[in-house]
Amino acid sequence: MNIKCLTNFKNASSWQNASFEFDQDVARSRNQTFLTVNPKVGLQEDNQPVLILELYGLRYKHFKNFKIELKNGESKPAQEETYSVGNLIGSETFKEMTFFPTSPEGIITLSDGFATYELKWSLSDEQILVTTDKCQVIAHFEQGIIDLPDYHENQKMLDMYFAYKEITKGHEASNFFDDQIAKLLKQNSMQ
Repeated sequence: MNIKCLTNFKNASSWQNASFEFDQDVARSRNQTFLTVNPKVGLQEDNQPVLILELYGLRYKHFKNFKIELKNGESKPAQEETYSVGNLIGSETFKEMTFFPTSPEGIITLSDGFATYELKWSLSDEQILVTTDKCQVIAHFEQGIIDLPDYHENQKMLDMYFAYKEITKGHEASNFFDDQIAKLLKQNSMQ
């Protein structure tokens, strides 16, 4: 699989909040294992959209009940791989499931019988938009990954930057706030 672009902290920092946690009957204070699913969005060299689900915590007590289902939409057959996190014998393993959306819209549901999450996509001739209940991101066929942070959070940050800019003295600090304001205004205009 030749990946052209994939979400990461640099190109989609707000997408890092897209992880799903399953922790029913887990005492985290006692270091009991819980399940975390980190979704990644990308494009292959031929612009085929790719949704990768990384599952960490395979020893989670309700993992036998855990299901990932393509509830709506179509995908090429999903690929599933299991990897070792470290090089040591007996080190934790994680699972990676890769979907290749082909329909204009679709929903992947993740559930352990106690909590259920959805990963939705909308595919066009130019891009794929992927959303969760917390955030959204675009993998554009020409521009690559486009982060779409929450509009209301952006507005709070804009208000703060405008207030700091008014009381800040100095050319360098003013340029910093101008850059941050321009970035947030651009993101808000995309939504």
